Amino acid sequence: MKNIRNRKHLATLLPLVVLLAVSIIPFSGCDRQNAGQKRESLLDKILREKKIRCMYINYPPTIQVDPNTKQLSGIFYDVVKRFGEDTALEIEWVGETTWGTMIEDLKNDKYDLLVTGVFPTAVRAKESAFTKPILYIGMGAVVRVGETRFKTVEDFNNPNVTIATVDGEVGDAYVKQFLPKANRQAIPTGEIPQAVDQVAYKKADVAITDMLSAGRYVMQHRDAVYDMFADKPIRVYGASMMTKRGEFEFLNLLNVALDEYLNSGFIDSLDKKYKQAPNEWLPAAKMFGQTEKNQ
Repeated sequence: MKNIRNRKHLATLLPLVVLLAVSIIPFSGCDRQNAGQKRESLLDKILREKKIRCMYINYPPTIQVDPNTKQLSGIFYDVVKRFGEDTALEIEWVGETTWGTMIEDLKNDKYDLLVTGVFPTAVRAKESAFTKPILYIGMGAVVRVGETRFKTVEDFNNPNVTIATVDGEVGDAYVKQFLPKANRQAIPTGEIPQAVDQVAYKKADVAITDMLSAGRYVMQHRDAVYDMFADKPIRVYGASMMTKRGEFEFLNLLNVALDEYLNSGFIDSLDKKYKQAPNEWLPAAKMFGQTEKNQ
């Protein structure tokens, strides 16, 4: 009797098992079909469309905007213009972003390449990728002329000290991490000189920012402010372009081109074209002891 009941039970379940198997087979076939389809890489998309969508942050002289003509220029602009010519790819300028929004705009697929001197950091690299540095820039600290309270960076780490930074810029990240006791005043704009303005107008005690922006501001306001670390930067960063994470083919293409431009002397010629003071930045070629070569 027990065997008869088991046979009846199996007979009842068999149609359900067959029905389940039949329903699963089409979906498994779709999964195998989808798995066999290769995702189009960023480089494949660029080569298919024959253009690179670029955004920028107004950060002279890596890239800058003429206020009257709106024409772009700068070291990184010239490099990408040359890159487009060499690869027969259109450089499509799709808009301007800021230090605080550049990662979000990248994640939202608003651009393929950020053409600005961006400092690679571990935090940024979690969500983006960077080319080889084109040049190297130090980080400084701008204070008012006559300021006597500060001798070292550690002197800024005081709740009675107000430090001006720009939201999303590396100076802001540095203050958060290494000067947490200070009163940090982050400016929600991409214009780095506005942080130094806070010092000149006595709204902040010090501005932590890159020596390129700081140096150019100081040159125009020598009677008001100076960079405490003009001769010895707090830190030195490589200035790179930024693209999407995981797009190794496109990144390789960019880096191969940058090697050509560094080794040929092309980027060194831009150094001479745009530099206003000797310590504004160090070209990548000189950073690695390369000598000038014919373009």
